[in-house]
Amino acid sequence: MNYSHPWKGLLKELVDIRLNEALLTQYVAALAGVRRALDDWIPARHFDRFTELMSAHGLVVEVDCVFKRLDWQEAASGKELAPTTRAVGARYPDGLDDAPGTEVHVIVSSRSDWAAETLKSGWYPIFVNGRMVRKPQVDHKWLGLAFGYPECCVEFFIGHNDWPRFNTLADAARASSKLRWQANCLLKNSPWTPMFHMPCSFDCPATVEYSERTLAAVEGFDPAYAEQIRASLKQYFLMISEGQSYVLAGASGGAGRVAYRKAVFVGSHAQYDRISRPLDRGNELSVEDGVVFIWKDGELVETFETDCHRGIIEAPIILRFE
Repeated sequence: MNYSHPWKGLLKELVDIRLNEALLTQYVAALAGVRRALDDWIPARHFDRFTELMSAHGLVVEVDCVFKRLDWQEAASGKELAPTTRAVGARYPDGLDDAPGTEVHVIVSSRSDWAAETLKSGWYPIFVNGRMVRKPQVDHKWLGLAFGYPECCVEFFIGHNDWPRFNTLADAARASSKLRWQANCLLKNSPWTPMFHMPCSFDCPATVEYSERTLAAVEGFDPAYAEQIRASLKQYFLMISEGQSYVLAGASGGAGRVAYRKAVFVGSHAQYDRISRPLDRGNELSVEDGVVFIWKDGELVETFETDCHRGIIEAPIILRFE
């Protein structure tokens, strides 16, 4: 695979086993005790290597089940009510095979009691015979706390995690008096983030402390990596929804109108990307009443009207993290 950074040591082994570069800082946070536990999906054909690596670093692994990924269109009727994680589940180890799409869902922690506690509430909504069993709200709370996320952010998530009714990130921005880079969660699907949870505000003190402690631990593994994370977070972003955000590279300007060199999609899934092509046509943008206006050298070239697309509230906002 192509690497975005010259990984070394534990971080390189994780990338090679997991076949992606996300969540690396969260493994470091678990090792350092900054977060209590994390969950991950490990390619089944690399699972033995993974458990050996975790054991060598003093981390405990609890297995949930075997997952076989579904394509976006394959999920059952009612999928809009379920998370974006979609797969067929099978018992471990019976469901193991070497197919590329077969993965083991695991809980990783520095303590066996924390791992077991997380596993209790770390389950996904499940479809059985075409009907879905939804996860109760209390299990969302217990899972967030078991992961070690700040309680204020867990409570905020529970109150706002309803995509057809709320835009969690826009609500967090409205609750902020300052946009602190340590609370910027918009790069959580990339290697360039010290956090994975969504904060209750972008100046949440508990989240800022979480990120700073994680970055301090990351510096012990790779100081250049920690510095690249800091630089990546201190940028302008166009946020439209939880699944659809863009880094505005080389951006400058105020809250009203921003000039940019390039817009890069950093959302969770490519199917949420509705505006990359229009953004590529311009080099300035502004947002007003839910409409993104895109300009090229002072001339308006595109307008993009947001809505409740695929059951997801879109609330565009330009964010500059400092």
